[in-house]
Amino acid sequence: MGGVVDDIKTNNKYLIVNSEDFNYRFSQLESALNTQKNSIPALEKEVKALDKQMVAAQKAADAYWGKDANGKQMTREEAFKKIHQQRDEFNKQNDSEGVRG
Repeated sequence: MGGVVDDIKTNNKYLIVNSEDFNYRFSQLESALNTQKNSIPALEKEVKALDKQMVAAQKAADAYWGKDANGKQMTREEAFKKIHQQRDEFNKQNDSEGVRG
């Protein structure tokens, strides 16, 4: 069973079929729906443009990490591993005692 709605006449989320303002409110809803439907093509065009920008940004982000000795694109993880190996090798070569202390 449904519950009683106290403010049904003043609450805009209810549309009462046999009310005196049904046709007016229904036409408002229909107009709002048509406005939203008409905005879809422009929004789809905007999404396509943003998709292209995202692809370009992803390519730029991927290129940021550089390439390995074989010319293969490195990932962030591979780039950091290489940097840390170079750092460790540098520390090893410049450590006067040969052991870090």
